[in-house]
Amino acid sequence: MTRRKVHTLTHSNIQVPKIQDGDDAIPFVSESSESIGVSFRDVNFSYPGGRQVLDNLSFYVEPGSKVAIVGPSGCGKSTILRLLFRFFEPDTGSISFGGHDVNDLTIQSVRDHIAVVPQDTVRSVLMNRALQKRNNQNHDTGTLQQHSFL
Repeated sequence: MTRRKVHTLTHSNIQVPKIQDGDDAIPFVSESSESIGVSFRDVNFSYPGGRQVLDNLSFYVEPGSKVAIVGPSGCGKSTILRLLFRFFEPDTGSISFGGHDVNDLTIQSVRDHIAVVPQDTVRSVLMNRALQKRNNQNHDTGTLQQHSFL
């Protein structure tokens, strides 16, 4: 990824909606990260004012699995993570985490159970900074905690 592209991604004009917990959201609790599965079911997503990035995406990650998401630039790899972290909501379809619809869980409790290992150091630093910044905006005393999951 070029420096210019990184700058464009981190300083884009995309309006990021402020996703909040639902009134009935409950914290996700798990005895072990080995028991957490993830599923995307018929997920469609377009960035505001942009092209459709995901078209009826469906997959299931078995509990305890380690998964690599690979593909060409622009195919939706980062979008999948953004949806799982609930920075955005899918246009249609559903995302489940540990057998629960992510909309029924508190955002922070889901994020506390996810670890991401990007393919290179620059992306790792930028993503961790972005996640920490977003986390701190949503939770004054929160800190980004990563657990063994993906």
